[in-house]
Amino acid sequence: MTEQPRFTLDSTLGEILDDPQARAVLDELVPGVSTHSLVFLARGITLADGAARLGSIEPERLVELDARLRALG
Repeated sequence: MTEQPRFTLDSTLGEILDDPQARAVLDELVPGVSTHSLVFLARGITLADGAARLGSIEPERLVELDARLRALG
């Protein structure tokens, strides 16, 4: 059986923010998200849903974010 990655674009923002390594990846690729004053309102939203709602994150950046998060294990 293949082990599932801990983090993907289907992870919630809260899950990402609560893990120092995942948060560092997010901060590097999407600066300002983790420190935004209203971030607490989005903790239950998946990264994929949040990106779709914002529409301001380039598809290539999302692919890189997903790959880097999956690489964390």
